[in-house]
Amino acid sequence: MTAPDDAAVVQPHSDDHRTAPHWLLRQRVTIPAAPGHYCHREVLVRRCAPAVHAITALMAPAGFGKTTVLAAAARDAIAEGLPVAWLTLADDDVATLDTYLAFAFRQAGLDVLSPALAHGAAPAGPGPRTAVLLQALEARDAPCVLALDELECVTDPVAVALLSHLILHAPPSLHLALAYRRLPRGLDAAERLLAGGAELITAADLRFSTPDIARFFDLALSRRELARVAVDSGGWPIALQMRRNMPGAAEPDSIARDAVDSWIGARFWRGFSGEHRELVLDLALFDWIDPDLVEEVLEEPGAFDRALRLPGLAGLLLRDGDSASKVHHLHPLLREHCAEERRRDNAARWRDVRRRLARALARRGAVVEAMRHAAEAQDPDLAGRILIDAGGVQWWLAQGHDRLAAAHRYVTDATVAKHPRLAMARCITHMFHGRLPEANRIYFQAPAVRPGDDPEYALDRLIVRSVISMTGSHPPDGAETRSLLADAWQVTTSPSVRQVARGALVFGLGTYRTLVADFDTGLALVEQARGLVANRSTFLRLGIESTLGQAAMARGRVREAVRCYARARQIAREHFLEDPRMAAYVDILTRELDLERNRLSVDGDYSRAFRDVYRKGAMYAHYAAAANVSTELALAARGPDAALSVLGDLTEHARGWGLVTLSSLLAALRVSVLLEAGRTGEAERVWRGAELPPTDATCLDIGVLGWRRVEAVASARIRLLAALGKPEAAMLERALAHLAADQGLKRTLMRSLALRVRLAHDTGDTDTACNAAAAYVRHLRTTDYPRPLLCAGPGAAASLQRLLDANPDGRDAATATRLLALGRIGSTTAVPPFDAREVAVLIRLDNRQDKEIAKDLGLSPDGVRYHVRKIFRKLNVNRRQDAVRRARVLGVLPMAE
Repeated sequence: MTAPDDAAVVQPHSDDHRTAPHWLLRQRVTIPAAPGHYCHREVLVRRCAPAVHAITALMAPAGFGKTTVLAAAARDAIAEGLPVAWLTLADDDVATLDTYLAFAFRQAGLDVLSPALAHGAAPAGPGPRTAVLLQALEARDAPCVLALDELECVTDPVAVALLSHLILHAPPSLHLALAYRRLPRGLDAAERLLAGGAELITAADLRFSTPDIARFFDLALSRRELARVAVDSGGWPIALQMRRNMPGAAEPDSIARDAVDSWIGARFWRGFSGEHRELVLDLALFDWIDPDLVEEVLEEPGAFDRALRLPGLAGLLLRDGDSASKVHHLHPLLREHCAEERRRDNAARWRDVRRRLARALARRGAVVEAMRHAAEAQDPDLAGRILIDAGGVQWWLAQGHDRLAAAHRYVTDATVAKHPRLAMARCITHMFHGRLPEANRIYFQAPAVRPGDDPEYALDRLIVRSVISMTGSHPPDGAETRSLLADAWQVTTSPSVRQVARGALVFGLGTYRTLVADFDTGLALVEQARGLVANRSTFLRLGIESTLGQAAMARGRVREAVRCYARARQIAREHFLEDPRMAAYVDILTRELDLERNRLSVDGDYSRAFRDVYRKGAMYAHYAAAANVSTELALAARGPDAALSVLGDLTEHARGWGLVTLSSLLAALRVSVLLEAGRTGEAERVWRGAELPPTDATCLDIGVLGWRRVEAVASARIRLLAALGKPEAAMLERALAHLAADQGLKRTLMRSLALRVRLAHDTGDTDTACNAAAAYVRHLRTTDYPRPLLCAGPGAAASLQRLLDANPDGRDAATATRLLALGRIGSTTAVPPFDAREVAVLIRLDNRQDKEIAKDLGLSPDGVRYHVRKIFRKLNVNRRQDAVRRARVLGVLPMAE
């Protein structure tokens, strides 16, 4: 097994990896330069000024100069200080289009993604980046322009739907400028185009007038020549360009002026030798034209320079970007005609150049573009081989889910059947697009690894096994998991395996160890994975920080968890263009931590907690966190029936996807909710029907269940035993507390203590309840998890009050007072969020005047008063001293010494 250089491939014409995925082509979001012999038509360009109209549409057949006029209007808008996001459209899938739309705004200098993602995850749906853009542009409320060129190229129905959503829901501050030959089928733009404020430019408007034609020919035509050219061309801009390029060509007797083939066939080729004609026909197959690519593909030194010198291409070989750029492309009309002519008249040459392009682009790391050329050459095996040579599943680790899905557009079922590595890549595509059962089917139908098989296939299969296992498809103690762990250990010791692949497997091993609460071993492995992965995989980097955060959360190390999740959130923000679902993964883990700290409002859409995760595909930890958050918020906001409804939806997903581990956890949560509603008999039937652990000992087997299921299952069994009046409930609770203490599971320990308070109070054992509350308060001093006790029923308030009455000046009195002050125990009062600036103002409120605070913080007095008003609203107070006192009680500020 060889290990090629892991250095990142840098593609030509791509954006810096720190701001966008490196596969994005910068020229698609760059306003085209003015063509040669450009004739500025000031009146027409002013009509197209995008800032003047809510929507500007240029609708005309090919060759009428729509792009030229729109680009001129865009440059004028930029000169006036208006940001312009430009995008030349192509036949992209929805994820690629969604990425380019966001990239266009970033290229225009508008960082609208980071602010929009500062306090939440990416919206769900086929265009999460575009949804975030629309939210941010609405909030920004400053004029800007989005120019969409070649709109007719979009054919994917889902991508068309995304454009419809964008056009229909664009905020008033966003001015749209569209250029197209025809609207894509299904595009719902009529409402905006017909509404007031729209400007429609048609072919009649774009035709050159006689004075325009005279200026285009530098006033060199005689009156008779000018009249003849005007009549012959009909003012068609591309016809005028061809006429200028070949001034000595004889006029054809009859030309159908609106027929592309007639114009090019009758006039264009007359200025070319046979050799030059062949060169142009070949160049028509290139997406972009640069010296190195042309000479490599055509194997003709100097071919690019010869093309630049051809008089007949003047004004038709267009430069991408500024005057220093060497990258060009043929005029779209000419390119389409010549590409079709090449395919029709010399299909063998058409396929040969396409194949060469595919191989050349693959060597440059442009994998998806290379695969498209291979598919157009009717060579699906080459398309599949390109993905395999790029790394298959290992390429996914570096590129992300959406890029792999884009590549699979060009992989046929027949090719997958011949190449097992492609089957493994297809598994990943299905898993992270909400089709886990299909992923499992493909995996188990693929050939098993035998001695002598391709070692890269064995590695791909092992990575896919690891990912499937991490979704919760296999129980931690099952035979498949044990076999997987053994195989992964063996591979991770091999120095011949690529670092990113080894990092993925080491990360999987570390994640498993943290799942079963072997934190020392697990975290050491996760840190080892960090060193192996470095910056080679955004997905793994995010997973590493998330796993470290979950381990810290489980052990009650809140500040450490907050730091880990903050790093994960930063990764997700920086790479939002690359994969927006990563923001949802971090968001659900952060929400779980916030809920434990009682800092999450229950007034919002609690279903969002699982919707963004369950519909996109994720790991078991994300599913489990989403289940906990969704259930608790639904229970707090609307009661047991709402919580049971949420659990019903989750259970249906889990069973349909074969997530056996998650199904068991959901069953335990269902038992607890039923007991909360007093439905003991139904809870007992669910326990038996779900085949939950039959004994106390099996409920506590952390090596079999993992810490999350132990916490959920043992808690549910304790409550069920108590509801049935069995004394074993107290014994199991004590055993759970001891296990949690031994394993360092502070979150589980505090939940167990809260259960003890509830059980002891219900049985009249007030001393035990008070002692448990005291133990809980001691842990709360270092672990900010008040919610379990807040949800423990009226016995918690009574126990805390008894604790305070017994020792009002004790070390734990302030913490107990804070708990009582959070509101009625068992209520859902949450600590409102405060940003760093508000906390800085709060600290100074009781002993500083507004002017002093302003000087300390570099604010104006009005700015300080603005923040004070926000603080008062959040704390529901009217005086400065009350705000400080309330903030201390809630834990926003430390208690006074």
